[in-house]
Amino acid sequence: MDRNPEITITKAKPSDLPYIKEKIEKYWLDGRNISVEQFFVARNKEGKLIGFVRYFDFPTFYEPCSLGVDYYWRGKGISIMLFKYVMSIINKDKPVYIVTHIPEYFERYGFEYTNNYPSEIEEKIQTVCRLDRSKLHVMSLRKNR
Repeated sequence: MDRNPEITITKAKPSDLPYIKEKIEKYWLDGRNISVEQFFVARNKEGKLIGFVRYFDFPTFYEPCSLGVDYYWRGKGISIMLFKYVMSIINKDKPVYIVTHIPEYFERYGFEYTNNYPSEIEEKIQTVCRLDRSKLHVMSLRKNR
């Protein structure tokens, strides 16, 4: 996993939720059923919250989602650290699906386009996603990863 001594990733605390909710709204991320237990956060060396990610553990699959990083910290590897962290926690005993408008970002982590996905993903697309459907892509983690 990429390391940056100036960044720490930990479980979110209840006091982190206002920041997370604000950024989820601002970045048009998945704001369904927000619970502090689902989130992991990145902090800089001063302890300032600079990013977050979470995942849903559905009965038949996992869905990493709500990956957000402050604008100032983008391009510095924070989203990579957060995504790799959450993927290291997910037990690959079930399929892993993501919904994204930046598929090239996730291709480098072994995700590929799919049209075959659970109904919960379709429900998310229909009820949560605010982007034009033509800009959204469902991807699944290749089985050999």
